[in-house]
Amino acid sequence: MIFEGLPTTPRSEELIDKAFSRAARAGRAKEGLEAQQSMLQTSTNILSDNLENVVTSWPDFETVDPFYYELADAVLADLGEFQTEEGEPGGVDLLRKSLSQVTWASRQIDEISREYHSKLRKTDVDTARKHRKQAFARIADVTESVADDLRRIGAARDALKDLPDIRPDEPAIVVAGYPNVGKSSFVNAVTRARNEIAEYPFTTRGVQIGHFEHDRIRYQIIDTPGLLDRPAAADRTARPPRRRARAVRRARAHGLQQERPLDRRRGRRLHERQRGRERRRRARHGGRSGRLRARRSAVSTARLTSNRLGERVRRSCSRCRRPRPVR
Repeated sequence: MIFEGLPTTPRSEELIDKAFSRAARAGRAKEGLEAQQSMLQTSTNILSDNLENVVTSWPDFETVDPFYYELADAVLADLGEFQTEEGEPGGVDLLRKSLSQVTWASRQIDEISREYHSKLRKTDVDTARKHRKQAFARIADVTESVADDLRRIGAARDALKDLPDIRPDEPAIVVAGYPNVGKSSFVNAVTRARNEIAEYPFTTRGVQIGHFEHDRIRYQIIDTPGLLDRPAAADRTARPPRRRARAVRRARAHGLQQERPLDRRRGRRLHERQRGRERRRRARHGGRSGRLRARRSAVSTARLTSNRLGERVRRSCSRCRRPRPVR
């Protein structure tokens, strides 16, 4: 998978803190004019190299297979970070624009470094310190100007790194349909895949891949989430399946076997009934809190008795709850 090895994208604040802290460490190792030059060189190298690595770690979308290009564009279009100012999805085009901005920032920091290195060569220490602080302010502004682009690149990396490895050069079969009709069960039956199966809809949340061979040809079978033939804005049942799944898990934890999915109200009644039984059991047997209260009262009684009688008492008897003197 071409997106699997993408490294974590650092934030602008992290890069600035890292560059300036190492620059201060490098400046303490030297004195005078060399210290200012070393601080400037260290900070600019760290910022420029890290920004360049962010860009070079991504594949070139001009040479990427059209399948992966369309897949990445569809995934990124659903992210909030990839919405244009007009509210339209940006997709891969907006990602490429952010990568171009980061490349510009890396080159701009190199130019600032060369500009101020020439100023530091022929000056005194106080003036060199002023020039170095000016350079730090400029490279910090350049890095902060691409903060949104770095955040957008990081969101794209998190969304694309978990995509399944689908090979365009192999035959592929896509299993699609309504929720809870047995798509994952079919894929598990004909392949070695072990996708999650449950009695409530929307169990499959992402694309899952299985493989099988027929006539010495390797096929890819792709399991997809359930489809609904209505707009997403009008779909009010997108989140209840999660609550229904929690209700089923609670019912199973209470020792109940259910053949059909539990609705929200029924799961709540089961939970309240179980909590009521637990409260009655604690009230009948005292419970842990009752035993603690009894033990504390016994200890306080023992201390009061020992103070009156002048005896040393370590603890009370757990059975009769009376003070027991230490021999």
